Amino acid sequence: MTLGARIRTARKTIGLTQAQLADLCGMATITIQQYERDKRTPDIEKIFLLAEKLRTTVEYLIGTVDENGYLTPETFGDPDDYEFVKALGLTSPPQEPNPPADEEDIKFALFGGESEITDEMYEEVRQFAKFVRQREAEKKNKKPPQD
Repeated sequence: MTLGARIRTARKTIGLTQAQLADLCGMATITIQQYERDKRTPDIEKIFLLAEKLRTTVEYLIGTVDENGYLTPETFGDPDDYEFVKALGLTSPPQEPNPPADEEDIKFALFGGESEITDEMYEEVRQFAKFVRQREAEKKNKKPPQD
């Protein structure tokens, strides 16, 4: 995400218009528009001012950390490089396994997000999957004919 996109995201997160942010920072609205479109880059003093008024951090705005304060891989490379992270005094995101998909996730994946998915439709898909697993297991157990 670019500096401009991060400014826009932070501004929208706290519910400010471009004009309101411009007033808070003592700038022209067109300046904020140009920053958000990456047509113009704020100097370091303006970045600090924007971070303060947007209730975020300079690190977030310049893209070294994400909105949660974790290092961004684009900036620092491998997030598993603990020594590098430790030397900077920063943290990387916790490495958690992906949670198992729930039935709603599965329905969405199978039916492409259709809203009219009945329990009967979902059960039919589950039965078909069971049939396919059984068929494949039977194929593995069959030995090819001997000549």
